[in-house]
Amino acid sequence: MVPPKNAKNSSGPGFKSTRSGSGAKAPSQKSSPRANSLQQHLNEWVQKTKKLEETLNTERKIRENERKENTRNYEKVQSLLCEKGQLNSQLAKMREGILGERAATAKKYREAQETFEKRQEERTKAEALRHQFALDRSSQWEIELKNEVHNLRGNNAALKLEREELRDRIAEQKRELDILRDQITGYRRERDILRDRIAQHQREQDTRPVEISNPIPKLENIPINLFDLENTWIKAEQLSDGEFDSPMPDIVDFQALHNKSFHYTHDDDLVDPERTLI
Repeated sequence: MVPPKNAKNSSGPGFKSTRSGSGAKAPSQKSSPRANSLQQHLNEWVQKTKKLEETLNTERKIRENERKENTRNYEKVQSLLCEKGQLNSQLAKMREGILGERAATAKKYREAQETFEKRQEERTKAEALRHQFALDRSSQWEIELKNEVHNLRGNNAALKLEREELRDRIAEQKRELDILRDQITGYRRERDILRDRIAQHQREQDTRPVEISNPIPKLENIPINLFDLENTWIKAEQLSDGEFDSPMPDIVDFQALHNKSFHYTHDDDLVDPERTLI
């Protein structure tokens, strides 16, 4: 217990007032040993009290710092707990999603497994039916194949005969074509001979003197048409360049052509003997 500040001035037994009048006086040299002992104990107790107060203040500061640190730590722990709660909620959502995906995957796997088993059963049944069908129809197929092979062989023989006939026809047509070519060559030769004869006949007609019954009029009394004269000259050039170059007919009467004679008229046209001479 902390003594009061005026403990030294108390007027209890064993204490003497140190103040009298206007100032303090020195203690009496005749103080008792008990008073000295008490004074010593009091001083020690004051020192211990000061030390305790200092220790208490230090402890208070330490506790205040610890309280502040604990407050900060508590706030940190609370924030961490909030984050932990959020993470736990996110983790729970993720876990629910993963569980849902696992359930959906398991369901799909079961459905796929069931579908595979059904298809496998269907394939097994189909293979069994195919095998049974093959066993049932094997003999009939062999007969049908043999008949088809026989028919194909007969068709092959018929095709060979038809091919031989076509070869014979082609050879015959080639021979006929050669004969026609020879005939065409003969026709061309006869045509060239006729051309030579016609040219010779024209030369003879050109060199034969012409009898004139009427006297020749004077040139100044004859009206000259230059256009008609030019057309006549062009027609004569055409006749001399190739009037008989027309294509040969299919049937030619060479004897009739040989017996015909040709004459020129005043208009330079070729006519047969039945036409009237002008």
